[in-house]
Amino acid sequence: MYRFNRIISFVMSFIIAVSFICLPITDGLALTAYADKVYMPYYYSLLSEEEQEYYSAMQEAIIAQKSSVKIDSRISEETLKKLVDLLYYQDIQAFNLSDCSAMMYSRRTEIKFQYRYSKANADKIKSAMEKKADKLISAFDEDTKIYTKICMIHDYITKYTVYDKEKSYSDLAYGALVKRRAKCDGYSQAFAYLCAKAGIKTVNVIGETDGTLHMWNKVRYNKKWYNVDVTWDDPESNYKENRTYGYFMLSDEEMSAHHKETVTYFKSPKAADSSIGYYEVANRVAADLNEAKTLSVSVISKAANSKKMSAAIQFETKAAYDEFNQRLSESSGNFAYEIFNSALKKSNNKFSTQLFLWSIDEHALTITFHILYPGKSLSDYYVDVSRVSSDYKKALDSIGIS
Repeated sequence: MYRFNRIISFVMSFIIAVSFICLPITDGLALTAYADKVYMPYYYSLLSEEEQEYYSAMQEAIIAQKSSVKIDSRISEETLKKLVDLLYYQDIQAFNLSDCSAMMYSRRTEIKFQYRYSKANADKIKSAMEKKADKLISAFDEDTKIYTKICMIHDYITKYTVYDKEKSYSDLAYGALVKRRAKCDGYSQAFAYLCAKAGIKTVNVIGETDGTLHMWNKVRYNKKWYNVDVTWDDPESNYKENRTYGYFMLSDEEMSAHHKETVTYFKSPKAADSSIGYYEVANRVAADLNEAKTLSVSVISKAANSKKMSAAIQFETKAAYDEFNQRLSESSGNFAYEIFNSALKKSNNKFSTQLFLWSIDEHALTITFHILYPGKSLSDYYVDVSRVSSDYKKALDSIGIS
């Protein structure tokens, strides 16, 4: 008997006489009559015809929440591991699968399934996710470009989801989309789910960041693949407006400094293009100090014109980022004042030039400016006002934010 189960997150153990860890696989195309009716993972298209038949039978049984499926062939141990891995970590239809085991006979295989939720509850979860997806996708029209759709999906998740690894549903798309609480695999699964609903190909990528297990996505756009890490673009912060785009539509080379993929059966599609990251497309990348200063004035004034509470720029090099950040941090505050005061002169809306707040992301080489409007309240800026220090409260109160 072979037994498969998810231990935590996206790590699976396969038990025979000994246990070992195996990891990813990804999203795909429909090639069989049955597959046309459902969303198939991308890597399904890389399976052999025989493997596709096995996979379709397993997926169909899981969607119907059957306790088992019998296949009139003896499936090899390696093939079973591959198919279960694909179901666990890449198939948006198999979100309710919690455990899988197989009995191998001379001419047939019986695969048994266990589920996280009852069928009634799983149906409710699926319905709730579909409702959220339909609401977002209804905002797309014939003229909405694919890049814009990907960006809107990214923004929807980062706007409404709070990082939380403690909930039982944190590793599911359901956690991010419905409960608004998720960890990296929940973020990633939600992105893959919404993209699939929008007809956009994605794969889940499993690997490490700073020595910690992590999941992110690759998305196909204009016949090329790009990395998107929705979790890292929604940093843990007490600021309400804390979305970033430092990990949106990046190449493998750009990700390699901090993201390391773990490969098992399938290596994720190569992402070689580095020309359409969000900040490149928005012309918000600075090469040196002077360019960064000019760009900062521009993005702050434009954001203030729309009453936005933050604006960000990115740097081409770590050296340029460090120099600019050091100048911003000068105790005199003259450099920051010059930027904010110049932006105020170009803006149609008034904001404070007496207090300057910004946040940094050294990995993405981004600096985000927080624009302070007198008359706003602390709760407009912060998720949890009680976490704001008394000194900051006094400073903000002095400019009319309390």
